[in-house]
Amino acid sequence: MFPWKTFPFTEEIFKMMNMPFPPVQEHINQALSQWDEWGNAFKKGGGNGPAASSPDAGAPSIEVFETLDFIFIRVPVQEESMLTGLKIFHTSLQVMLKSFPKPDAEQVIRLPSPVRRKGTTAKYRDGILEIRLLKKSEHEMTEVGIDF
Repeated sequence: MFPWKTFPFTEEIFKMMNMPFPPVQEHINQALSQWDEWGNAFKKGGGNGPAASSPDAGAPSIEVFETLDFIFIRVPVQEESMLTGLKIFHTSLQVMLKSFPKPDAEQVIRLPSPVRRKGTTAKYRDGILEIRLLKKSEHEMTEVGIDF
């Protein structure tokens, strides 16, 4: 067992150093309340998580989430007519929505992991545009030869 009585940060050590013993429970509560504030900031898009890189005041809130095999992007669409000029492009790490929500607008969405070039689908249903991207498998192996 660990000898907790000899741990260097005991109340007796603080008394010997003429320092007040820190109220540990208050520090823990303060840290947890700050953690809640930081967590809420990340949920609102204030963090470095995947989100649209050019947020617009009139732009819809875009959700990005991943499963083991796919990455899903869900874009709320107020009117179906907004989809007429929409063009969707993607690289292995980002998706571009051109002419959405306005004809001259462009949104770039960072992806949480690399995706394949083929196998992307987009479906519009019940006011939601859902883009499904196939993730790259990390199990691809390459054999390396040895020179003598």
